[in-house]
This record gives sequence, C-alpha cells and structure tokens, in this order.
Amino acid sequence: MKIRLRRPWLLSAGLLAACAGGRGSSVSPVPADVDPLGRYDFTMTDDGKPATGSMTVTGTPGAYTGQIKTDTRPTVAISMLATSGPVMIVTADVPQGVLVVRMRFAGDSVTGNWALRSSGGRISGRRVSTTP
Repeated sequence: MKIRLRRPWLLSAGLLAACAGGRGSSVSPVPADVDPLGRYDFTMTDDGKPATGSMTVTGTPGAYTGQIKTDTRPTVAISMLATSGPVMIVTADVPQGVLVVRMRFAGDSVTGNWALRSSGGRISGRRVSTTP
C-alpha cells in the first residue's frame, strides 16, 4: 500500500513548529567576563600555615598589570591576567617559577587556589575597592 502525502510541506512545517516551540531554551546564557580592576585582600595557606595578602590590578583588557603582596613572600608583579566569565587567572614570574592564582568571583568575594611548582593552597578574599 502506497501512502501519498498531498501536502508534504505541511508535515515539515508542523515538525519544525513542534521543535521550535516549548518552554524556552535549556541553554544557559554565557556570563560576562568579570572586571578585575581593583584592590583585593585575601587569606591563603602557605606551606600549611595561614597567611594574608593583597593584590592590586590596574590596566585595560589585554594589558592588565598589578602586584601581589603577602606577609610570607616578597611582592611580585603580575605578568598576565585573563578572565573568563566569573573566573580570573593571574600569573606572576618569580625566581622559583611561575605563580598561578585562579579565583572565582561571587559578587566581590573571591575563592580559589594558587600554585607554584609543587606548592599550592587555597585562597579566599574580597575585592575591597574597584580602584587600585
């Protein structure tokens, strides 16, 4: 038995409408990159001991600069800073290698970790100023 559709375009249009309709998209919008400018106060673990510090970020996208100070290590200059959504990654060249700090923003609060060769630990803090 052969079935012949008199209006095949009607079936196509119906399927297209069924797929397009619905309760909205399940795809979440991509969050905007965080603006990293400002001054941050943080606490961290360094060799298993608590330490405090601050970080300042200045510049413009693609040309951020600044410095990281702690009470346990010398002040270092930021060599690279990148943002992706709510995440900021900062690197600094130090005599022992490259320090990498990864922070996730929730408002002005930040949490994350740092790594330098085989050392590393948690870091948390807050942006205390949007101007350095």
